[in-house]
Amino acid sequence: MRIVNQRKKQTIRADTEQIQEFEKLIRQQQRPLVAIAYRMLSNWEDARDVAQETFIRFWQSEAVCANDDSASIVLRRILINRCIDRLRRQQRFKFFAWFSESSEPLLPAVNNPEHEFKNAELKNQIDSATARLKPRQKAVFILRDLEGHSVHETANILGCSENNVLVNLHLARKNLRKWLLPYLKE
Repeated sequence: MRIVNQRKKQTIRADTEQIQEFEKLIRQQQRPLVAIAYRMLSNWEDARDVAQETFIRFWQSEAVCANDDSASIVLRRILINRCIDRLRRQQRFKFFAWFSESSEPLLPAVNNPEHEFKNAELKNQIDSATARLKPRQKAVFILRDLEGHSVHETANILGCSENNVLVNLHLARKNLRKWLLPYLKE
């Protein structure tokens, strides 16, 4: 297989073993990356596109990772940066996220129609509030609180200090609390 590296304008050859390792990495990381991207972008198609762009960037960067953990961190860093770029480009962080009928549900279905309505309403309120966060705060909130990464791992993924992660997480939680408090008091 022949692959052209755009950055270096040179042709590189990938051997079968490299391709198999990369395909294995894609199978392992695709779902988690799409989930993170969806939480950042609030759109499944954009999330899948950004995840695909992430794998392309990873391959083109010729990143050498000693193990799956370091590859995971590099992939997440690329993904978050691509999401932030897309959010800035579209200026989506200034507006509420509006979801199409085709959005896949994140909350489990409940048999009680009243609970289903309240869950859907709560999900929309949380998604709207999360969409209002600044891109860096949103990335930190998603990685730390929704994906369960440690402060150290989040700092590695975002390429920033642990203090920066803690500050952005504090601001994200403070903003979410402020935006969701009126809804939760009802």
